[in-house]
Amino acid sequence: MALIRKAKAELEAQAQERTKEQEAAQKAREREEQKTGKNKRGPKPKAINQEVDSEAKANLTDPESRIMKTRKGFIQGYNAQTVVSQD
Repeated sequence: MALIRKAKAELEAQAQERTKEQEAAQKAREREEQKTGKNKRGPKPKAINQEVDSEAKANLTDPESRIMKTRKGFIQGYNAQTVVSQD
């Protein structure tokens, strides 16, 4: 039960982060339009949605892995990256 609650809380936190990003994009667009006095071209930002997506999923056995697209379809995997320094 604790894993499920933790995963649900993480999905809710991600939804809140998306909401903040949408609000920031909307405010930046409004500031730019007021600054220039012209409407920006292109689609306006979507309406702010504060709910968790009904299609959102969390991996309870390995939260570090993600669903990734490959040439053969989708797999549950990792995006491995390495960093090298002089030391």
